[in-house]
Amino acid sequence: MISIDETDWMVWRAMELKQLQTFKILTEELNFTRTAARTNYAQSSVTAQIQALEEEFGVKLFERLGKRVRLTDAGERLVRFTDDILRMTEEAHVAVRGDTEPSGTLTISAVESLCTYRLSPVLAAFRSRHPNVQIILRTGICATMRREVLSGEVLGVHVGGTGR
Repeated sequence: MISIDETDWMVWRAMELKQLQTFKILTEELNFTRTAARTNYAQSSVTAQIQALEEEFGVKLFERLGKRVRLTDAGERLVRFTDDILRMTEEAHVAVRGDTEPSGTLTISAVESLCTYRLSPVLAAFRSRHPNVQIILRTGICATMRREVLSGEVLGVHVGGTGR
């Protein structure tokens, strides 16, 4: 039988899902201001949530470089667990509710010209069929998107072309 003393339990309970969600978005944006905009939190709230996680783990998760940030080695290790925790939380919600309709978040990365000219009608049709799916559209250059695929941040990308 595992024994958890009272202080361990109180420390464990301090971490919240919203902190992990904010952490995940900050790892994508690497900027507190853009993270605040995406989460609809004040920038000070984003900072407080990240500081609470750093205090929880007793390590710095990000190096602050002016307005930009970079993940530390400890932050890199936490990303893997955060992805699993958030995915499993979403799966639990779907399973408990018994949903058969797709839900969750779909992140799409594409070059800007493809977003402007081709994806708009496709995403509108998808959104009307699957209103419970939150779509996050990120634009980027091919090299960045290739890195995202290789690192597992996204499942795939389409960079255009006619196939000729």
